Amino acid sequence: METAAGQMKNKTRDANIELLRIIAMLMIVALHYLAHGEGLVGNQPFSFNWTFAWALEAVCIVAVNCYVLISGYFLVTSQFKIKKLIRLWLQVLFYSITIYLVLIALGLEPFTIKHLAMACVPVLTNQYWFVTVYLALYIVSPFLNILIHALSRKQFQNLLIILFTVLSLWPTVLPFGFSLDKTNGLGIIQFIYLYFIASYIRLYWDHEIKKGYYLSTYILLTLMITASKFGLTALGFQALSGMFFEYNSVTVILSSVMLFMYFRNAAIKSTVLNKIICSVSALTFGVYLIHEDIFLRGILYKNILHTNLYLNTPYFIPASLITITGIFTMCIFIDALRKQLFTAFEHSMLSDKVIIYFSALSSKIPLSPKSVSTK
Repeated sequence: METAAGQMKNKTRDANIELLRIIAMLMIVALHYLAHGEGLVGNQPFSFNWTFAWALEAVCIVAVNCYVLISGYFLVTSQFKIKKLIRLWLQVLFYSITIYLVLIALGLEPFTIKHLAMACVPVLTNQYWFVTVYLALYIVSPFLNILIHALSRKQFQNLLIILFTVLSLWPTVLPFGFSLDKTNGLGIIQFIYLYFIASYIRLYWDHEIKKGYYLSTYILLTLMITASKFGLTALGFQALSGMFFEYNSVTVILSSVMLFMYFRNAAIKSTVLNKIICSVSALTFGVYLIHEDIFLRGILYKNILHTNLYLNTPYFIPASLITITGIFTMCIFIDALRKQLFTAFEHSMLSDKVIIYFSALSSKIPLSPKSVSTK
């Protein structure tokens, strides 16, 4: 049994990782703003705005990987819960349908049977690529855990070396060669790869390294990623200029792990701050579902925010920072309201019967390891 001090330490560490979850989602908003707002391609190459855009891209490119690392870190010692799967699916469905209907009501989106059908099955139609892959990862996570806990520490190390070589080193060194992951890190192969990395950290990483080292390495790698864009573009290798920005590249994988390790080893002692962080982090998934909705994102940046007006102007940088922060904050408030609505729904008899039925059904399937141990 853990002592009170041990429990407090775990809660503090969890809050540290939840803070990374918040920062990662803010980074994801930034990545989407730069992509959909055309900040990466719309500004004059080598201009101050262009430099800022690609530097911000380099800083934030670790976001998705960090989000998956966080999931793997917690899931490797957790039990599979059908209730969580249902909640995630309902949250996705709620936003997909609600946003589409709101856009129709405002006259911003025409009604079509095809689009309504897409809104009703967002996961199956891959409207949110991250959600589709993440839910697949969550479903197979119990089987991954069985494999992980069956491996010895040395076997696990060898597996990670092999995965790093074929999934990161190989495609980075030979970008035009054969790749085992055709999605460049946007598919289930990458997610499982990151899941294994996070699992190893959770179960076996016991080296005492100052957290400043991890942060310094992350910053250094970020500078290298930024420099690669400048260098390759200046040399005329435009097709290769984004190779170090791929989610599965050596640079992004290593910088993602470094940032994750920094927050894993950080310390937040304030109880009040811990509560605030954990409350906000629970709403970050909603931020993604709202601002990256397939129907909203086409309207948001061009018709509402008019991001193209700030390209190649002195207003690009302040407009980018204000808009990214504004989108994140607004979505947090919206999802807080959604959470209150869902809480009331979950307390209803209908919700209880559905969840109890599926939970009882899943409990009959031995998907999770009986115990967690390290070798």
